[in-house]
Amino acid sequence: MIIQCPECGHNVSDKAPMCPGCGVEIAGHIWKCPHCGTYHLDSEQSCTCQADLPSHTRHANEQEQPVTAQAPADIEPAVVVQPIDETTEAVAAPLVKNQPETPRTAPRASSATNGKTGQETQGSGRSTLIVSFLIAALICATMLYFYKDATEKNEAAKEQMANQQASPEETIPDETEQQALEEEKTDANKRQDEKLTTDQVADSTDWIRAKTLGTKESYKRYLTLHPEGKYSAQAEAAVKKLTEAPLSQAESQKAFNSVRNFFIAINKNDREALSAAVAPVLTSFEGKTAAQKSEVIQYMVDLYQADVKNLNWHLGNVTNIKKLPISDDRYEYEVIIPAKRVTERESATSTIEYIVRATVNPDGKVSSMKMTRK
Repeated sequence: MIIQCPECGHNVSDKAPMCPGCGVEIAGHIWKCPHCGTYHLDSEQSCTCQADLPSHTRHANEQEQPVTAQAPADIEPAVVVQPIDETTEAVAAPLVKNQPETPRTAPRASSATNGKTGQETQGSGRSTLIVSFLIAALICATMLYFYKDATEKNEAAKEQMANQQASPEETIPDETEQQALEEEKTDANKRQDEKLTTDQVADSTDWIRAKTLGTKESYKRYLTLHPEGKYSAQAEAAVKKLTEAPLSQAESQKAFNSVRNFFIAINKNDREALSAAVAPVLTSFEGKTAAQKSEVIQYMVDLYQADVKNLNWHLGNVTNIKKLPISDDRYEYEVIIPAKRVTERESATSTIEYIVRATVNPDGKVSSMKMTRK
């Protein structure tokens, strides 16, 4: 049966060993006033409902709280069955020898339990006990969690304080720990040295490629990609060293003819001739780096649209040719020459003027080409 704790008023089973709210003992340590139904602790001798009436004392309610007493020699024990309510059960009671039994008046059952069978009362008490146990277990688990958390935090704080206040002698590790620390420090330094950014890796890779090729064009390409790179000063010095050499008339004519053959192939719409006029890979072609022959041919195909009847490139006089060493006894030539493209279409004819800047490699092939409109 659920009652209110006489000490704190918390709801508790009358069969619970103690109150989960205040911890006071319950089962076997309380008594009930027969008139007002209020529960009291054993330490309370009377009820406050009518304290001036002797019948309201705890001793007047002895029949509701059976006790076991040691029978004297002339008294024999007998079993007396008392009426059952939520708080009492059949117990053995002493009986005076040869004294007739006097029926006891059963206390009135409270309205809250009126109509309940003994089985229902027993089930209710068991359910209440289980709920009380679960609540108590949850409270204990919560308190244990906070206790462990506080303990761990306290230990961590103590350890941190001890580390901060430790003297040099106290913090010196043994030989094994010292070696482990040194190895860890060495590994950390190695990782730091090896930790390069993507730009640094690219800078080093492009410089190695330029230095391996050893050409002016390779150094220029490095400077284009890394104008403020780690090796930019060395690249500029290499370019300066490879820049310009005495140019003969035959070399000048050869460089011009290489560029002229390029445009003649386009005028004829001749793919084979155009493929023969250019290097396998052009360092740049109309803004694209590392252009393949197929891309140059596609450029020519795009010029000959469906309505184009005829197309002709006309080269002017060479304005500048430079001879640039790229290695021992090998040179490339930079040619700057004006040009114009005349396109005859079914509806009209258009003319566009350009400044052509081309590079011819030592094999007489065009290795780069840029056409800028005037």
